[in-house]
Amino acid sequence: MSSLTFLGTAPGVPLPGQLCSSALLETPAGRVLVDVGEPAAFTVRDLGWRSSDVAAVFITHAHSDHIGGLPMLLQGGFVEGRKEPLPIFLPRCILAPLRAWLEAVYLPEDFLGYEVQWHPWEPAEGADAEPVTWNGIAVTPTPTTHLEQVFSSSERARAAGRRYRPEQLRAYSLAFQLPDGPRVVFSGDIAKPEDLAVPLETPADVLVTEFCHFPAEAMLGWLKDRPVRRVFLTHLAPFLFGGIEALEAQVHATLPGVDIRVAREKMRVEL
Repeated sequence: MSSLTFLGTAPGVPLPGQLCSSALLETPAGRVLVDVGEPAAFTVRDLGWRSSDVAAVFITHAHSDHIGGLPMLLQGGFVEGRKEPLPIFLPRCILAPLRAWLEAVYLPEDFLGYEVQWHPWEPAEGADAEPVTWNGIAVTPTPTTHLEQVFSSSERARAAGRRYRPEQLRAYSLAFQLPDGPRVVFSGDIAKPEDLAVPLETPADVLVTEFCHFPAEAMLGWLKDRPVRRVFLTHLAPFLFGGIEALEAQVHATLPGVDIRVAREKMRVEL
């Protein structure tokens, strides 16, 4: 039976007792990471596994709280003597910068002793993302408007955003159809609940959704009558901390028929 373990649930700022965005799916096809915020490799170790036990990595977007732990994951594989290739699925626009980053921290790919297999969601520069199948897991990326929101939030942000072409502002939600049946949707970072309209056209057994970049009421209202069996809230906005009980009461009052919970570090759920 597949399971989901939350490695990090923080909203992109350092908070006591929380780690950056990462989740571990244990499936019949292998253990895979969805995002790899720091310190994912250490948390994997705390759970009793090695970096080399991660069979694949799936990245939603390039914000540092979602990819900052990648070099240590790769370095862990090097130290452990990993031999199996590591497939990494990611937005094409971050491929060259990531490879340059590995060179800068003295982890060039020809030094690792195992192959890093890069798989961009987009088949070519400027193309739309396409679904992929890895080891029996079907993954469908859907664009979100998260990065467009970030670079339109102020005049300073708009000025900084002008250095990027539209195809460089790629962020995705990811829908996983697992070999043993469950369909799991990870929102990634989104600007509005409507970013999830396409992934939730098909019923989901589990939705892991961020709860940071929009009012709580907007998401709770939008989720009414959506075909989702269980919802886990993660990446909660800092102002919600200290008010989790009130949030959970609001959630259960708004969505009485949905199994909905706030995710915590190292929380493990059977799928």
